[in-house]
Amino acid sequence: EPFRWSKTQLAWIESLIHSELTVVMVARANAKTTTAAAVGLWYLFDPPPGDHRPEVVVVASSKAQAGGLYNSATAMVEAGPLDEMSFTFKDATAPYIMADNGGRLLVRAPKPAQLQGLNTSLILLDELGACSQNVFTTLVQSMGKRPSSRMLAAGTPLWSEGILHELKAQADAGELPPFVAFHDHSAPATADIDDRKAWKAANPVKAELDPKGWERSLEMQRATVPPAEFEIFNLSRFADLRGD
Repeated sequence: EPFRWSKTQLAWIESLIHSELTVVMVARANAKTTTAAAVGLWYLFDPPPGDHRPEVVVVASSKAQAGGLYNSATAMVEAGPLDEMSFTFKDATAPYIMADNGGRLLVRAPKPAQLQGLNTSLILLDELGACSQNVFTTLVQSMGKRPSSRMLAAGTPLWSEGILHELKAQADAGELPPFVAFHDHSAPATADIDDRKAWKAANPVKAELDPKGWERSLEMQRATVPPAEFEIFNLSRFADLRGD
């Protein structure tokens, strides 16, 4: 079955083609991990011209979270025609997918010491909202060894401090450098928590791919989770969960 892309996902991918760093801030359950897995395989099997033996590195807030992205990519390989073009090696400590062009999709723990010396074609950083400044800085510094090196960093805000908050503040102030594309899918700051237009703005992929069911799923979340958590995870708005 062909992969279904929403217009929002295609906009993210378009940015990745033209910008060294693409940042996506969007609510949970909007296909961040699925999109990253598909883009990782695209880079692995069809790298940019001149990028021989591509290296795609998956990092997240935890190695278990990164493993979820890796598992999504593995499932795509095993379910489709890519199965005949690749060799998939699964190991508990260092899983990777190897393509017939010598390229690899690797999983790395979110520890600066384990991210040194990378020579990446593409970095897939999942759960940017929970990423430390040290990890983000190390990953950015690893780029540039290849002319076409890119990073796709996606996440949902968790609390008011962190790299995602800093990037959003720079984007709002128009201070991001030209090589950074920031896709802000947060609900408007002044919108009421029950404003359905705000819900749709914060859940663009869900609304585009499931036009009949997306609102119902959010209604269930609104009825069962505390308002602060709904603000963060479903509206992608910064809130304080710490209670201090």
